[in-house]
This record gives sequence, C-alpha cells and structure tokens, in this order.
Amino acid sequence: MKSKIVKIPVCYDDEFAVDLELYSEDVKLLKLERIKLHSQTIYTVFLIGFLYLGGSNFTLFLD
Repeated sequence: MKSKIVKIPVCYDDEFAVDLELYSEDVKLLKLERIKLHSQTIYTVFLIGFLYLGGSNFTLFLD
C-alpha cells in the first residue's frame, strides 16, 4: 500500500476551539505546550468504521 502525506490546517483559535481551555486543564498543559505537542507529530490515519490517529503523543490523552 502506498502512503501519502496530506497536510490538514488546524485552527487553535479560542473562537473556534471552545473546549480547548477545559481540555488543557484536564491534561495539565498550557495551551502553547499542547499546540506544540499536537502539531509536531506526523500522524498515521486509519479508517476502520471511524477515524483513528496513530502516533499521538500520550501526554495529550485524557484519563
């Protein structure tokens, strides 16, 4: 299977990402730390009935 890199723009603006402040509190990261961890990863995307991102940084996971 041939792989392909697709760049998807992400907006971290509070106007659009209304839940990110609460999420930041839950994972105990500052907003800029969270953005850095999220945006520095190249994800492997799986579509098996639902979308799954492989390669996510475990620091971003909710308990």
